[in-house]
Amino acid sequence: MVNLLKNLKLLLVKFAARLFLNDSNLPLYTLPLPKILIYGNMGIGNMVMFTPFLKALRAHYPQAFITLLVGTNGCEAVVEDSNIIDKIVKMKNSFFSRLRTILQLRRDRYDMLVSSFHGSSFYYVTMFLNVERRLGHVSGPDWDNKYDFLYNIKVQMAENEHEIDRGLRLAQAMNIDIPDRQPFFYLSEDHLPFGEKFLQDNQLQEDDLLIAVQADTWRAQQWKRWNPRHLARVCDFLVEKVQAKIIIFGAPGHQDELDEFLAYLSNDPVIALGKTTLKQSAALLKKCDLAICNDSGLMHISAALGVPTVAIYGPTDFNRTSLLRYGPNNALVRKNVHCAPCFRMHGVETVLNCSDRICLNTITVEDVMSACEKMLVDTGALSIGKVRVVTSDELKPDKKYTRKNGKQFSDISI
Repeated sequence: MVNLLKNLKLLLVKFAARLFLNDSNLPLYTLPLPKILIYGNMGIGNMVMFTPFLKALRAHYPQAFITLLVGTNGCEAVVEDSNIIDKIVKMKNSFFSRLRTILQLRRDRYDMLVSSFHGSSFYYVTMFLNVERRLGHVSGPDWDNKYDFLYNIKVQMAENEHEIDRGLRLAQAMNIDIPDRQPFFYLSEDHLPFGEKFLQDNQLQEDDLLIAVQADTWRAQQWKRWNPRHLARVCDFLVEKVQAKIIIFGAPGHQDELDEFLAYLSNDPVIALGKTTLKQSAALLKKCDLAICNDSGLMHISAALGVPTVAIYGPTDFNRTSLLRYGPNNALVRKNVHCAPCFRMHGVETVLNCSDRICLNTITVEDVMSACEKMLVDTGALSIGKVRVVTSDELKPDKKYTRKNGKQFSDISI
């Protein structure tokens, strides 16, 4: 019965598309495209990885009016207040909200619509807007989309391709130059003072060794969360051995996850979880020497801001979302088990049916601590004396190491 209803819905969408949409292949590059609509119905981390495309689009069409259509998950904060986007339209999940939004977008009369593979869930918007040029990801080697027929400029993705490159394929289809593939999270000068104020309010100094730690993850994807007991041991080790100051990050409303994590800690951290907006969290992250994150939107924000980041990966396809694409000061901790990664482009069913989660459960405290140790040394947060950065090979018991505030400690190897 369920399959019957799905097939019926697909037939209705195809009928509406034939009725409302222009299928002709119109010139793409000869027009200035003054009004462009982009589907941004995606996660926060996905939006960060989509920003290289948005930058390239704006550079190519500096005078265009670019609208970003988003859902309710807050991903618009990644580009909010920047000049990359002129207008953000938020569409709620109710029928009447969707109807009002579609009618407004029709009145705005866009010259082009751009949809990544995340935007396929906005199929009901596409079929009623009657935008002549509709550019979108279509089915390929590792992704199937039953709504390919909605686009008359079709872009196929390569198998195991990073999401940054998947987005940039849309730019290539528009004959747009791509001088910069670096993702970003936009912070204005007005956002930055929050980080300083938070430190002051919590008796923290900028020369303290500040480590951001994510205590939670999106509740719909709890299978990305590393064992909180293990994470607490890493935090206690950093506090006791190098006098680190731990700042706990996380989403509003995740008090249960915070309480669970705090119960395992022996040393009191500073709590930011639930006390900041996404922009404020980013401003505070920029003050940190290191971030320890689950595979999450916060991980992508941290890496995009240039904060040295250690990410703990489980089921997710690291080929598609790895933070190593952001630069050298990032580390990915994962286990090369036979069944991972199982969370791929084709869906989440395999992950949900997993009973042991060995990809995460076999990651040890030592694995994560070793990655943190190396990152702190390689980035100069821990050094011999006050000048030279220590290489990983120089971490030996017979040497004294100096933190950035000048305090000394002994070897931190486990």
